Amino acid sequence: MIIYLPRPQRGRLKIKMKRILFLLGCFLSTIGFAQNFTFNNNGDTIQYGRLNLSYNFSATVENLTSSSKNYRAELINIQLPSTWEVSYCTPAACYPPGVTNTTFSLDGNSQGAITTEFHVGNTKGLGSVRLKVTDLSDNEVQYIDYYVEVKSFLGEFSDTLIFTGTNEFKRIFFDVYNNTSAAIEVKIFLTNVNIPQDWQTGIYTSSGTFSETDTAMITISSTNWELAGIDFNTGNTPDSGKVTVNLLNPLDSTLFTQEIIVHSSEVTSVNKQYSESVLVYPNPFTHQTTIKAPKQSEIRVFDSAGQLIEKGTFEFGSHYPPGVYIAEITIRQTVKTVKVVKK
Repeated sequence: MIIYLPRPQRGRLKIKMKRILFLLGCFLSTIGFAQNFTFNNNGDTIQYGRLNLSYNFSATVENLTSSSKNYRAELINIQLPSTWEVSYCTPAACYPPGVTNTTFSLDGNSQGAITTEFHVGNTKGLGSVRLKVTDLSDNEVQYIDYYVEVKSFLGEFSDTLIFTGTNEFKRIFFDVYNNTSAAIEVKIFLTNVNIPQDWQTGIYTSSGTFSETDTAMITISSTNWELAGIDFNTGNTPDSGKVTVNLLNPLDSTLFTQEIIVHSSEVTSVNKQYSESVLVYPNPFTHQTTIKAPKQSEIRVFDSAGQLIEKGTFEFGSHYPPGVYIAEITIRQTVKTVKVVKK
């Protein structure tokens, strides 16, 4: 008796093999390129500075595996003005300038901080460095670039997001620092003025006040500073306004700009009983923060640009990027605002 077996269907076998090989390749690729640690910066990666001061940057390394890991931290691509130095601290220790290659370890599913510090000398300029972290078990590499720039002058503002009341006068101060060895004149003027019709804004200097369309000049002696300010008079109706402050050194065209945002509401004074019952903790925070306030409170959270990003919750921040936020708590027609910082 002869039994005839069906002839193999070669076309279908080829298709199946291709699918198997494709899936196997995807699996191996996933294993080969799995991320075993994260390296994230906490805050800005560029800062504008002054002479003879230090500026810090902080980053977090997190071991995503369940095993202890060894890492190498390196400062590379170092470009600094002649009188500047840079140093860093790892979870293991802090090291003086000149040490650029060290190792540290992290337990499984743990994290540690690396702080990079620029030591600015007596010369202005731009400094940069790349902080490189390598997982020594598989040579996975991640890095962050940091920059510090010292220009001919620097404007530092006390606040850029203001909450106030109707029919109120508010002055936002800022310091202007001269980073040169000679006296300079800085021009102050406003642009992008967007305020309600019954509001007024202007410029304040030690020599007087100026309207929103005027230009003010301040003279700053060598390596010294001068105080100036931006004035707001809010109107009868709760509203918001914003303006861009420009600081210009005409000699070298160095320009600083800063947007100022003001929100006004009908009630700004907070009853002492309710003020004492409101608490935001922890502050600063790294993951999430909580507002302790009466249950009938209305909660709103704004970002540093004045945009409403969340409301109605007593716990917030877990999905926020590092930065400055304003929590506004309204209780029985009274309002309290709290500046909250996520690291």
